[in-house]
Amino acid sequence: MVDVLVRKVEWAIVKNGIKRVTLAGGVAANSALRMRIKEMAADKEVELYLPSRDLCTDNAAMIAAAGYHHFIAGERAGIDLNPKAYLPLGNKQR
Repeated sequence: MVDVLVRKVEWAIVKNGIKRVTLAGGVAANSALRMRIKEMAADKEVELYLPSRDLCTDNAAMIAAAGYHHFIAGERAGIDLNPKAYLPLGNKQR
């Protein structure tokens, strides 16, 4: 997967003349990806913004925390609940 991600970023850099790249999100905590993206950025003379691992969080933790509070409040969804990625967490519509 690291190879695929680095190749795609490199392709975008070359195709679009990109001079700066940011690696963020949960995937940015991956050691192999961090090392390879640094090497590629240096090779392509691209400025790389790479946050510390402490700032590379995954949304799963946020969703789990929100779910915990709904669970503790006694809120339960029926088996017919359909996933809606756009549904606000504070909205009780289901």
